[in-house]
Amino acid sequence: MELHGSSHRVGCMHCRSVTPRVALQRRLVAENHWWLRQAGVGSAHLQARIDPAQQRPDGDTEMRISKHDLQKFRVPACEVCGVGILKPSVTFFGDIVPEERARRAKEAALSTDLFIVVGSTVSTYSAFRLVVSAAESGAAVLVLSDGDTRCERDGVPHFKMQTRCADVLPRLVADLARRSGHRVPVARSMPHVPRKWTAETAG
Repeated sequence: MELHGSSHRVGCMHCRSVTPRVALQRRLVAENHWWLRQAGVGSAHLQARIDPAQQRPDGDTEMRISKHDLQKFRVPACEVCGVGILKPSVTFFGDIVPEERARRAKEAALSTDLFIVVGSTVSTYSAFRLVVSAAESGAAVLVLSDGDTRCERDGVPHFKMQTRCADVLPRLVADLARRSGHRVPVARSMPHVPRKWTAETAG
């Protein structure tokens, strides 16, 4: 369950419609051809302005582009209502997890046999309390992360795999697919996960 949403989707802050991020990307390119040419997108010139060390987990990238150039960039409005501001469909720090999603997450945490934390530090209380609820209900907690998490700091019983999610998840999904009898290639489609499996993922 994506408790804090996913940057693969974009939501309108006015009409609340949700669309794929790739669709917005096509609109961004279509409406900013001149800007992209000027900025040198796709060229070594642009790559020189991007510092890999400044690429952040939330999808932001620090670019050395002047404020003057950035002000010329056109950000499309919502295609559904025509006026709404678009933002990634994620719960940022300071935002509130939608009530219905929080309710479903709590119910799942209380009924699961295995709770998997995928690539999250579970630092926020909205995520951490689900881990605590699952552990207190008797579920095993598995943490997949290459860094420290609140589970270690607060002493929540768990199993830890100190690894990058991108390295272990394909193998985990493939194993689940074999166990459930699915023959769908992992790279193309995720198999159905049994209802007794719950995961808290990073947004």
